[in-house]
Amino acid sequence: MHLFAVSVHSNQLVTQGCHKTLLEHLNRQIHFKQLPQTWIPPIPDVLSVFCNYGCEVSRLLPDSTADSTEDYSSHIVHEEQNGMIPRGGNSICRNLHLVLSIIGQCLHSRPRYSSKQLTDLLIILCHVAMDKSHNSEVLPHEFQVCLKGILKSYSFNYWESHCNELCHTLFKITGHHHNRQYLAQLLPEDKRGAYLQRRLAYLYLQDMFDVGRDTDIKDYKIKCLHVYLTKLQNLVPTDVYKLSSAISYLDIAVGNSAIKVAEKEDLQYLCDQLKKISGDVKDSVQMLDRSWVKDMMVRVCSKWTLYLLTVGSKQVSRD
Repeated sequence: MHLFAVSVHSNQLVTQGCHKTLLEHLNRQIHFKQLPQTWIPPIPDVLSVFCNYGCEVSRLLPDSTADSTEDYSSHIVHEEQNGMIPRGGNSICRNLHLVLSIIGQCLHSRPRYSSKQLTDLLIILCHVAMDKSHNSEVLPHEFQVCLKGILKSYSFNYWESHCNELCHTLFKITGHHHNRQYLAQLLPEDKRGAYLQRRLAYLYLQDMFDVGRDTDIKDYKIKCLHVYLTKLQNLVPTDVYKLSSAISYLDIAVGNSAIKVAEKEDLQYLCDQLKKISGDVKDSVQMLDRSWVKDMMVRVCSKWTLYLLTVGSKQVSRD
């Protein structure tokens, strides 16, 4: 009930008070270890929050969880239109911030969700994060904290056997290349998040160009990205907007973690070829988007060059 009040009440004193009460209750469970598993809101309660913001259960959960959708729907509480639900984007954003804060804290303790419930929550939060009607784009950190907590909560054995399946699940959430770029960047950059992030971007490239679909994402390497360089070259005179998304996918697929020594030459080749492609993008006063995309490619190449220098210094230090 407290979570529901936090989500829909327009009085900030009420929402802040409920938020404080829930966190105090959770902290007592965490520090005094009263229970082997700490409290976390049931999935229907979480769905109730977002349904009262205007979302539909069928859009928050994929077709593959049709049984779950029907089961969850029967437990959703709809707040009557009595003026309690906050009006306007800023009010909803404040309430959503508090809700995500509670969910994130719950996930980083000892949640009692099953693996399937964790996946359902992962899908729900990804959909909500892309919904601009909730001003959710101003809360990326809060969503990242929740997603990091979900990935951390998977058992080691479940993660090892289902991580690639999770990647394909995330791939199906949206089909627009701009939304896909946002979703990939939303994933946390810890070990599990980075694993999904890089392979998700790789799947997006496969789908965008219909190339490389035979490659198992489990065996993904930077070398797998070389096949898309020709496709990027073809986009230069035809579709700068799509080219910008493809460059973002390429950047995410390489990742922000240390490059393995064995992949240094592959990244060097990728960097050299992208520099050549950027040289083919001509600056134009009439088309400022071209200059923006060219600058984007230069920045990505500069970042990769720094990574390559780091790998080189490590090799020297080992000798």
